[in-house]
Amino acid sequence: MVLIRRGGLGYLRRVISGTMPACSLPDCFRSGIVSAITRLGSLPEPFYKKLVHMMITVEEKFEPVLARLGVKERTKLEKHLATCDAEADGTHGTLWRKVAGTLGQLAPLAMQSVGNNAWRFFVADGKYRMQVFAIEDSMDGVLRIYLPDILTEAVKTKILDKTSTPKTFAVNGGKTQMEIDSLGVADAASAPPHYQHMLGWNRKALRVSISTAKIDDALDKAIESLAQLAAKRFAVAPVKAAAT
Repeated sequence: MVLIRRGGLGYLRRVISGTMPACSLPDCFRSGIVSAITRLGSLPEPFYKKLVHMMITVEEKFEPVLARLGVKERTKLEKHLATCDAEADGTHGTLWRKVAGTLGQLAPLAMQSVGNNAWRFFVADGKYRMQVFAIEDSMDGVLRIYLPDILTEAVKTKILDKTSTPKTFAVNGGKTQMEIDSLGVADAASAPPHYQHMLGWNRKALRVSISTAKIDDALDKAIESLAQLAAKRFAVAPVKAAAT
């Protein structure tokens, strides 16, 4: 995982646009643009630019989510992400930030931790707030994402396709597959706190389980599409202008 220091995104954008040549990762590290890197060494410029583009996307989506947190919550999350980033392949932390950035764009209130390994996402509900997503990361190689139950709509819109294996769905008709559990009213009483409030009162949820060992673009896009589909259920209608 590559962590970008404050001010580094401007440099990286200029690299992408071609107005500034890309330096090697070690050079960036020494110049202070990058604050931490895995042992990637120097990279060919085309690959470097692709990596930089991904870094910008992840940081830009995740930074607003992080900025909403208070000191205590932010410290806890940064500690968790530091543990993720320390893993050999470095993909765990990147995946976490990608998913949290996607969910945080759709649920714009500050997320809340539950224990040390789960986080809840909220939207405004009048004077109150309503939980709409959750992330569970028990550091067991699997990231679990909780969404409102939009499975029927996802299959209908071809985001997912059913397979012959129970709880397994193909992504966009391709070879990539996703494991999904349906959670209903019967699960509400025994559900842990990080998704308990997403069940009951005619509400159901989905648990999407993905490996933290690699980043799959098809899975990335499917999770974003599922979250956007779910967000249509709690999107706030625009205020109409008063008649003149």
